[in-house]
Amino acid sequence: PTLRPFFLYRRLARKWLIDYAQEKVLSLLTLGYMKGYGT
Repeated sequence: PTLRPFFLYRRLARKWLIDYAQEKVLSLLTLGYMKGYGT
């Protein structure tokens, strides 16, 4: 019972990290694309 919240937190943290990384990469890609396309 003590390890259950830990695994839940790990899964939640991993999902959040993946979502955050995807959003960051997507925004960076769009920013770079716009910058390269604009010049």
